[in-house]
Amino acid sequence: AGPRDNEGVILFDYYADIGRQYNPVAIGQYGLGHYNLYKKTGEKDHLRIARAQGDWLVKNLKKNTQGIPVWQHDFKWHYKKVLAPGWYSALSQGIGISLLVRLYKETKEGSYLKAARDAFYAMTVDMEKGGVQHIDSEGNIWLEEYMVTPPTHILNGFLWALWGVWDYYLTTGD
Repeated sequence: AGPRDNEGVILFDYYADIGRQYNPVAIGQYGLGHYNLYKKTGEKDHLRIARAQGDWLVKNLKKNTQGIPVWQHDFKWHYKKVLAPGWYSALSQGIGISLLVRLYKETKEGSYLKAARDAFYAMTVDMEKGGVQHIDSEGNIWLEEYMVTPPTHILNGFLWALWGVWDYYLTTGD
């Protein structure tokens, strides 16, 4: 029930020094919620709202300083250290991918699948090279919620990222 912009994209209000922001995680979750309501009820308004969130994700997937397409958070965040605006996350990549592939399956609009494919690439690149993946000393792959050293392996971010991987696989076979 939070504020939205003129396109219907949800804004997250952090108050204090951060204020209202576009948060790719919140946008993806809001879109997924309305997509699920559309599938449950058939009400087209829910699909319209989900698409507004998906369209924002398509337009705002941008290359980071290392050339990897990610959804950047344009506000500072306090985690272990202050993450400067422009930080990105496997959590937002996974949620965004999940919404986009579902919208693609529903609408057959290629822009959703292209953006999901571009966003998926970050899942395959080591965080030191601009992606969100970390391979630990035992060879285990982690999809990191925050790009910090040493990596912190936050479980909820990892699981949401895996849902994105799974949804991408179900749609593409990749």
